[in-house]
Amino acid sequence: GGVNIARREWLLELQELAREYGALFIVDDIQVGCGRTGNYFSFEGYGLSPDVVCLAKGIGGYGLPLAMLLIKPERDVWAPGEHTGTFRGQDLSFVAGGEALSYFEGDAFLQDVRRKGKHSQQRVDDMGKKHSGLIRAVRGVGMMHALDVGKAGGMQRLPRQIGLKNAMGLLLTGRHIDAKEAYRLGLAQEITPAADLMTHAMAWAEEIAACAPLSVRASKEVAMGSLGHPLKDALSMQFEGIRTLFHSEDFVEGPRAFAEKRKPNWKGR
Repeated sequence: GGVNIARREWLLELQELAREYGALFIVDDIQVGCGRTGNYFSFEGYGLSPDVVCLAKGIGGYGLPLAMLLIKPERDVWAPGEHTGTFRGQDLSFVAGGEALSYFEGDAFLQDVRRKGKHSQQRVDDMGKKHSGLIRAVRGVGMMHALDVGKAGGMQRLPRQIGLKNAMGLLLTGRHIDAKEAYRLGLAQEITPAADLMTHAMAWAEEIAACAPLSVRASKEVAMGSLGHPLKDALSMQFEGIRTLFHSEDFVEGPRAFAEKRKPNWKGR
């Protein structure tokens, strides 16, 4: 499943295999046809000659229920009404579909699809490079793109985030969770209405900013740097941020301010 671009050579061999065994060579262009790849048919330029082409979705203009089956005349042995489908046309679909086809009377629309496709492909390529630890591959053609998150490791990461029992409950059932459940499981820090988002974000920022800068930096370094290690190994790891904190003026200022019952004066050194 997913976006996997078939090689031209493989498709030609598949067509030849169908011819050899007297089978129909059928191209399902329901998802990828009607211009989504930069050509009206996804297989244009591949040297293919399918017996049957399935079209739907985009052919309805904007997802309206309409489908079309293109069949070579020598293969068309169905009587009227013998072929059925899930996308049966109605008046609005025919009007919208006819209007959609008018966009392909010239090449301007497809040129725009190819231009936008190159731009969006560059963006997902950049995402793949930026998050190479999670994204295994970037694939796509035209306006269709995919990020293969095979490295995401959801089954490995989830038990470490919310505990084994909670994780198994979600993994084995595939149950969706809402924001409140995510908060209960510890996947969310706080739940707030969208209108109050910036107010709450600023409150968090101010609370963090009131702490010793070197302590914040060291805490983040230790938490993130030891995350992928067993606890036994993590406890023995050494971090530069901790050493810097222990030898700083702020390390003395914290206890002193507490004893003198005043706010600390952090210097970040």
